[in-house]
Amino acid sequence: MAASEHILSERRGDVLVLTLNRPDRLNAAPPAMFEELRAALGDLNSARAVLIAGAGRAFCSGADVGGGALG
Repeated sequence: MAASEHILSERRGDVLVLTLNRPDRLNAAPPAMFEELRAALGDLNSARAVLIAGAGRAFCSGADVGGGALG
């Protein structure tokens, strides 16, 4: 998988582990994170399962709309 700014990717046997990696923002998802997640899921390479986790104390606090990227 290509390098990602917001998502860490790790293979554990047949499981692809994707970790949302913005713990300072409670893993709030900017638009770029959704694109990175879509790309990661499109590159499964024979994984039998996918686990999506969040770094830090929150899985994901929702969409990050504070940056002005959504209008």
